[in-house]
Order: sequence, then C-alpha cells, then structure tokens
Amino acid sequence: MKEMIGRFTRTLGLAGVLAVFTSGCLIIPTPHFDSGKAGANLDKKSPQRIEPGVTRREQVLLQLGEPDAVSSDKRKIAYRSEKVVAYWIAAGGYQAGGGTLTKDRYLVVEFDECGIVRSREMSSHWLSSAPWDSVMKTKGWQEESAAIIDEVSIICGRVQWFPNTDGFEHWVGKLWAGELVLGYLGLTADAIVFRDRTQSGNSTPECFLPYKSLKDCRLAKFATAWRVVVRTLDNQVYSFMFTNPSGWMQDKKKTHVAYDFIHARIAKGTDKSK
Repeated sequence: MKEMIGRFTRTLGLAGVLAVFTSGCLIIPTPHFDSGKAGANLDKKSPQRIEPGVTRREQVLLQLGEPDAVSSDKRKIAYRSEKVVAYWIAAGGYQAGGGTLTKDRYLVVEFDECGIVRSREMSSHWLSSAPWDSVMKTKGWQEESAAIIDEVSIICGRVQWFPNTDGFEHWVGKLWAGELVLGYLGLTADAIVFRDRTQSGNSTPECFLPYKSLKDCRLAKFATAWRVVVRTLDNQVYSFMFTNPSGWMQDKKKTHVAYDFIHARIAKGTDKSK
C-alpha cells in the first residue's frame, strides 16, 4: 500500500492524494494504457516527427489521421489521447462507486497560409478532458459556440447537462460516474441544442433534440435545486438546469422559463398532429 501511495503521489501530487484518500476513496495505480475513448496514434514522440517550416498538413494527417478538433479558421488542428493511470473505488454512505483516473495528452498543430506547419505543442491534462478551445487557445464554446447558438436561440446559456438521467434519480452515483456534463444550451424555435464545453466552437452539437421528437417535459426538484427533464418518443431521457456564468450555481428563473417554453412547444406540436 505504501508503494502504491508513493507512486500515485508522484503522479498527481500530495494535495490531490490527500483529498482523494480523506474522501473515502481507494486508488489503485496501474501501468498506463489506452482507454479506447480517444485516438491511439498520439504518443510522446509525435511532436518530434512534425518539423515547423517543413512538414505539410497532408503529412500530419497521414501520420496521425483525422484531427479531433479544428479551429474555425482551419489554421489549427488538435489531437487527443487518453491513458488510464489508476482505478478508484469509493466506499461509504449508501452508494459505493468506482471508475478510472486518466491522463489526457494533447497535440496542437498550427499551419501557415500555405499549409506548412508553423508550430506544434504538446500538453497534458489529468483526471478530466480539457475544453478543446482552451487547448487550442481559440475563442471556443464560450464565445464561438455560444455566438452560433445565440443567433438562432430564444433562450440560451450555460447549463449542467445530465444524459440518461431522470431528474435527480441516483444523483450521487451520476455525479461520481461523471455523467454531469457542463456546456451551453440553446432553445430554438424547433429544437433543444446542447454543446459540450469540451467541443470546439465549429463542431456538431453534442445533442440536438427537435421538439417533435419529445414525448414529455417536466420539472424535478431536490431540496432547493431544480432540473428540466425531457423524454423522447424512443424513451431517451435528459435532464438539465441553467446556471450562472461559473457553471455551478443554478439559475432557477431561467430553468423554469426553459421548462415553460419546452412544454409549450411540445403541446403545440401535439395540437398540430390532431
């Protein structure tokens, strides 16, 4: 056990280890391996094979494949790998849980107007994925993506998004399992549009739900928190609540307005079908 703690301390730092262990978690380090959720072509030596002023865009694509993210001006592309570095097990309370701890590696390649590499930069991020636009140092979902949604939305803003979650059902387990997704949501005249904060600004929305595909909409409450719950005709369920700019404190008023808006759109669609 002492050896495992030592290895994990060197990996994440003493403060991180103390926080994890005092919260009732057991950490089991493991040899690093691909999680299977990201590209496997990227490794520590990848930047060495890309030479600024010499390597061309097509050579980068041939070596690493299609990029995971592209900036809106097409000058920057980015790749990501995800390595599992440890397993965690949480015990205590009424619900135990477990999962993996990961290390993400990012490679950002910038090209000049002729498609020749201008720069390449490798970085890493522990435990959770970094927003693509933060990695690429572009405006990103907070500006580009938000602006795209704002143009066509009647109601929009930052949200906490819970896929496959009915209100606050098993809410502790959902948080531990990482199913809480921070992002930006817009309610257009025809659909609910959600962008994960890790997406690049010009990427396809993470979730697009036309109102005509929804079966029902309701409000769920737990203590002082509220969430909008929508269910599709094929019984897929999603929950969300609007937040303040930090992404953590709820915006109760906007959440209730969103419920009223979606409920009215579903009712209007039902009336048309009769």
